[in-house]
Amino acid sequence: MFLEARASGAENSLVLYPLLLKTGPFNPGRQNSLDAAWKSDCGLILPRHGLRFATSYRGELHMRANRDSLDILWLIGQKRDLPTGRVFKVDLKSRGFSAFGVEVSKGIGFGSLIPGLCAGLTARYLQGEMIQEGKISGQLIPTGKKSYRFDLFTDYVYDQNLLYERQETIPGSGAGYSFDLGLGYSSPSKRLRGEILFRDLGGRIFWKDTPYTTAWATSKTKEYDSQGYQIYRPTIQGYEGYKNFNQKIPLKTDLLLSCQLGPFTLIPSASLIEAAEKPILWLDLNYQIGKNYTLYTGYNLNYQAFFLGAACGSRLSLAISMSDIDLSATRLIGLSLLLRYP
Repeated sequence: MFLEARASGAENSLVLYPLLLKTGPFNPGRQNSLDAAWKSDCGLILPRHGLRFATSYRGELHMRANRDSLDILWLIGQKRDLPTGRVFKVDLKSRGFSAFGVEVSKGIGFGSLIPGLCAGLTARYLQGEMIQEGKISGQLIPTGKKSYRFDLFTDYVYDQNLLYERQETIPGSGAGYSFDLGLGYSSPSKRLRGEILFRDLGGRIFWKDTPYTTAWATSKTKEYDSQGYQIYRPTIQGYEGYKNFNQKIPLKTDLLLSCQLGPFTLIPSASLIEAAEKPILWLDLNYQIGKNYTLYTGYNLNYQAFFLGAACGSRLSLAISMSDIDLSATRLIGLSLLLRYP
């Protein structure tokens, strides 16, 4: 039996602390993004048959924004004085979901044909829980230190509208699937190993009657708080309703090469995520302590983040990755836990 849980959040100024918690540094770039993913599994492994059965809860969220979007969100969120007359070009995109699922995996050895070659296949069924996918674009122009006018276009499917308050929204339902395919090869000496893994091949979630908005959000009607600062409450002109939506799950491709030198194992790896801006590059160095313990260390080249973990045989492993011990400043944070009970 096993329990595995992992979560990570990465990228620059769309890390949740500056915008949502209103704390921490604010250092946007020209293009800003947030890549978050989480997954937990529990189930059974049958080694003799090469089978793995699991139930899971998983999700991911990818967001992209231009500099103007973050500047104005920060100013309004912090109730700072607005630069009168400046035109802010707003461009925000989001793509994400969460789902419960069941999956079955099968391992296959090809030792009789090609010694050292093996493969694995996973098929999973997903029951959608959350969806956030769409875009918002347009412009916002401050008309005073505490007021502004805006004209924004949104095309957006969701379970909960985060852009503005919509009355009596009923979340839709979704069902889908995805597949994983992996190949691995070990040299005759077992010191060299290469792997390639395709995750979420052909992944889809088919949403039925999910809330949907395609409309212009304008500042035709204005409201102000007790301090005289304008409140973002748009007037909606367009269509609000429900629709069926075919959501594609981004494909991920993992490449790994390991080289064992005595108790040390050097592992360079790369992850290519369809929804991300660039490959995620890691360089890990593992150290085997006796027969039962392993120390994991590593470094991420994208976010200048360190990885540290430990394992007790195959029964327990725990790891964390961060680029800064200050949670409000880190560009990457990741946690993973694996428990096995034979």
